[in-house]
Amino acid sequence: MYNNEMKAKDYIMEGLLQLMKKKNYNDITITDITKSAGVNRVTFYRNFNTKDDVIKGCLKICDDNFNKTKNSNDTGLYQMLQFFEINKRTISLLYKSNCSHLLTEHILHTWNYNKSDTNIVAYIKSAWAYFMFGWANEWYLRGMQESPEQMVEIFENMQKNKNDLFWSKPQMLTFLSNIWGSLHFSYSYFLLYLLIVSSH
Repeated sequence: MYNNEMKAKDYIMEGLLQLMKKKNYNDITITDITKSAGVNRVTFYRNFNTKDDVIKGCLKICDDNFNKTKNSNDTGLYQMLQFFEINKRTISLLYKSNCSHLLTEHILHTWNYNKSDTNIVAYIKSAWAYFMFGWANEWYLRGMQESPEQMVEIFENMQKNKNDLFWSKPQMLTFLSNIWGSLHFSYSYFLLYLLIVSSH
């Protein structure tokens, strides 16, 4: 059983993370988690409703720990990259377990996304959240070869040379019409693109 140094909730979260190293996420049962954590089912359901809720709890802990050290003067992109770097262990397990959608949900939540938002507000929040997540996601998938500082420098250089890097609206619309039937394309990315090119 758990001791006073860690709460039952902490043991449950750590228990699931340990299981995710060895088993497919979909194959992990609540019983598996309770055995790994050394708690009973009553204790589990007192703290969480589902496995996904346990992951959300892990991400909240990641966020809380990150918020204690982050510099509020840093850009949102830099903070996103730092979040990935500092919490690489948990994030790696999410990707391994095909649970990265829970990470994107968490990031939207940190942007105060709410279903009750007006359409325009929701589009803008989603656009920026997914834009920064897109950078961090690709950075992670490519092995985090650059430092967060180098990634921000790349972004800043891209902004300086955006006329050479971005397609015109007609070019983008042609591209989208060609891939729409075969690829899933996020409306948020498209909206962000239009916001950028319209500022030329």
